Amino acid sequence: MRNHSLLSPYERGRWRASLAGARSVVHVARVWTGRGGLSRLWVFFGVLSLALTIVFTHASPASAHAQLVRTVPEASAELPRAPNHVEIVFSEGVRAVAGGIRVLGEDGRRVDKARPISAGERVRLALPNLPNGAFVVSWRVVSADGHPVRGAFTFRVGGTGSQAAVGRLAAKLLVSGVSRADTSALATVVRTLVFAAMALLLGGVAHVLLVNQSSGRSVRRAIKMAGVVGGVSSLISLLVYGPLVTGRSLGAIVDGTLLHDSLGDHVGQAMVARAVLIGALAALLVARLGRPRVRHCLADAPLVLVAVGLVLAQAYTGHGGTGKHLVVALPSTMIHVLAMGAWAGGLMLLLLTLQSAEPTADRVAVTQRFSRLAGFAVAALVASGSVALWRQVGTFAALRTTPSGRLLVIKLTLVGALLLLGAKNRRALSDIRHPERAVAAVRRTIIAEILGMGAILAVTALVVNLPPARAVVSRPVVVTVTTATGLVDITIDPARRGRNELHIYALTKQGASRPIDGIEATLTNAAAGIEGLPGRVVRAGPNHFQALGLDLPIRGTWRIDVVVKLDAFTEEAGAATFTLR
Repeated sequence: MRNHSLLSPYERGRWRASLAGARSVVHVARVWTGRGGLSRLWVFFGVLSLALTIVFTHASPASAHAQLVRTVPEASAELPRAPNHVEIVFSEGVRAVAGGIRVLGEDGRRVDKARPISAGERVRLALPNLPNGAFVVSWRVVSADGHPVRGAFTFRVGGTGSQAAVGRLAAKLLVSGVSRADTSALATVVRTLVFAAMALLLGGVAHVLLVNQSSGRSVRRAIKMAGVVGGVSSLISLLVYGPLVTGRSLGAIVDGTLLHDSLGDHVGQAMVARAVLIGALAALLVARLGRPRVRHCLADAPLVLVAVGLVLAQAYTGHGGTGKHLVVALPSTMIHVLAMGAWAGGLMLLLLTLQSAEPTADRVAVTQRFSRLAGFAVAALVASGSVALWRQVGTFAALRTTPSGRLLVIKLTLVGALLLLGAKNRRALSDIRHPERAVAAVRRTIIAEILGMGAILAVTALVVNLPPARAVVSRPVVVTVTTATGLVDITIDPARRGRNELHIYALTKQGASRPIDGIEATLTNAAAGIEGLPGRVVRAGPNHFQALGLDLPIRGTWRIDVVVKLDAFTEEAGAATFTLR
């Protein structure tokens, strides 16, 4: 137990907020499973309160997506001699893919011949003897969470060549490096099918152990179909994984080199394990449903072990098995998948049970047992989903301004709607005088819930296909200031409230390096009343200046004013605006 007297007021506030979030989870379970209380709006508010509690009281950095740290040569570098290699360093381990790093001249022709080599956070490409001129390095690697990360930078050798020409080429390469629409679409479809099959199988395990041991033929047929569809879809996702991370079309699924690279990646290996475990779990479930009631808990141990193995394999195909705070992320991801399976898959099996010819009293009893199970599943989803929000989103800005953040808002809205439908079911089950009418009402509502669950799984598949919102908002911002006779390129990293770095490059109008005597920078946020904040710029190269540890305390629109000192008597000024997140 922590001694609260030793904590600062800020830390005590965060501690109290965490306890309040934990109470919200307990409240969700009690409200859902209790006999009284018909309004389930509290469940929805509990979801939001806990999510916001964890996200905004513990928003410390938690990367699960590789980000660029530095390059060798440095971006826009002016080199007297040609380098013998290119090296790119990231914030976490990455995997190089075939053709993932390309070095091109001004004419767009490749000048490299070697295959890139990755070692932990570093990727290196050996270079031949390069002539003098300007070059662009286009790179694409696979992050530890299975997402492609891409970018480009330029450098010049011997003071010749046009930085502007290779800069335009770099921009073109970045556009062409986006994953192909056909590949992304197929990846989303097969991922949705895998999620649906896993939900049905995991829901089947919960159904057998906790809801109804004597299920009929329709349930066994559904389990068999889930095993086939899930196993095949998982193998197809392995074939699509290579073209997806390399930005190639669907025709590349027959490329043996890509498949070999995917099988050497932990994400590809997890996909293979997932396919095998899906088939094994389906077989065990069908065999278990074909036997009479099992009274000894050890008889179901293989079923539980395979289900846990499947959830673990699924965690390693995405964000849950990578990044910082893995000791928290991995268990919370597994709990999230298990809880979603118990809820979503259990709904489908409950519908099949309600449509069976079993006595009405038995069907009502099964529905009530599932309702209690769903209550605990919702509480687990709230807690584990909040951890995922903390790791992958972190701030309101990321939730609001990024594609994955907006999809998560849609997902939360759908979950809230399903909770209200669940409240309607609980109200219907309270009509003990007309059990047949209650079963019919629940059956109609469950159909709507299943459709909503399908939409949630599809949105989840789209979210998994995108980089985390936290990684997107932490990317640096680049602005260009135009002066009377030249340009000034400014990079603000990470462009978030707090400590930032400014990297400033002086260029000619044509984009070539421009040696100058010095440069000054000041920052202004008119809305916050901040004017003339000095940048404390120091020289880092012939045309490169930087300001490290610059504290920008307010989010919003900032203006940066620069004064370029061409010589002891000549100065030029310019300004640009940027948004601090």
